[in-house]
Amino acid sequence: MAIILRIVERHAEDAAFLWTLRDRHASGKTFRLWDLARLDRRLDAHLDGLRIAGEDGWTLCSEALVHGANGEVFAAAVTAFESGRPHRIDTIFDLVADRPDLARGLISALGWTTAEVARRQIGQLLASGSTLFRRAGVAAAAIRRLDPGPVLESSLEDVEDSFLTARALEAVGELGLREMLPLVLVHLASSDEHIRFSAAWSASLLGDKSALPVLGAFALEPGSRAGSACALGLRCLRPRDACQTHQALADCPELSRLAVAAVGTIGDPALVEWLLPCLRVPALARLAGESFALITGIDLGHPAFSADRPDGFVAGPTDDPADEDVTPDPDADLPWPDPAKIEEWWYRFGPEFRVGTRYLLGRPITPENACAILLAGRQHERAAAAIELALETGGSLVEIRAPGFFQQQHTARLLSRRLAVALPT
Repeated sequence: MAIILRIVERHAEDAAFLWTLRDRHASGKTFRLWDLARLDRRLDAHLDGLRIAGEDGWTLCSEALVHGANGEVFAAAVTAFESGRPHRIDTIFDLVADRPDLARGLISALGWTTAEVARRQIGQLLASGSTLFRRAGVAAAAIRRLDPGPVLESSLEDVEDSFLTARALEAVGELGLREMLPLVLVHLASSDEHIRFSAAWSASLLGDKSALPVLGAFALEPGSRAGSACALGLRCLRPRDACQTHQALADCPELSRLAVAAVGTIGDPALVEWLLPCLRVPALARLAGESFALITGIDLGHPAFSADRPDGFVAGPTDDPADEDVTPDPDADLPWPDPAKIEEWWYRFGPEFRVGTRYLLGRPITPENACAILLAGRQHERAAAAIELALETGGSLVEIRAPGFFQQQHTARLLSRRLAVALPT
């Protein structure tokens, strides 16, 4: 029995660890959909071990909650929700009520379980008197691409919890609920910047140009929202207007990283000549290479285009205990480009790219090409393709963080439908 329990304990440990690993890679720049699907199958195999173990599986998961981490909450929540046993579910809810920072594990579990289980638990959360749980319910419904119903509209008007209002605003955009756009627009003038950003993000995703100045203001402010604001705002502009906006960014030295990233977002080959010199600036080189790859589709990891780290260049935390700067290297996952080889490639193949046409991974941006990237691209490339597809078609935003094996089925069906529409009969 001790050996069996040890195996079950290993299932609980590995499920929590693999969730933490996939949480990082699902928003990273190295994993493709099939990488995510392979990792998720491993994770689900450990969850299967916990399911089969029954009471022992739950006991070990619940004991692991003392670690106070989202990975352990995820594993325990999946086990609890799928069992349907009230005391197990209450254990998860009670923990999250005391530790709101652990709500991510709970929400992620609802994105993993079967549709029937998810609907039941999401309904319970949406009916809660707690704004924390209603927020979790709205978030879980959004990632499952389920309409939360009347709770969504009431959440947009909630005065108790600005985070609930902001999450509801984001859900409107993710779900493509254009009929709710007037309710979103009233929040563009909110004094709460979280609410104001969420309103501008969703309204822009829904195609309302009046939100772009608000989104643009966030792009120019220091902080974590700048990149997201710039990535969406530039995609909503016509290529000519986007290039003019890029020039304004390029004229501000303090916005150099934003300007370099903007080139890949805009996707217009007219900006490549400006980008190429950035490949020779160590602090910008990897990001510039990434923008070049987003336009052209070249593989910077291939020896034909990669180089070694420049001598003496240091980014991110050092081993020096006296160094107080612990800011992580923002480009740690990106390869070092070889400027000469990339310039040689561009001068040979660049004329094949049409100025004024937006490209993503070497293809003009169309719904069909976006679907193909959703199936084969890396996660950050898939995120870009999902936004482009939503802007082009007016549909909901594809959830690229969903379990990989579910995404493979959904994206293949989506691509088949798009090709069926595009091909002549």
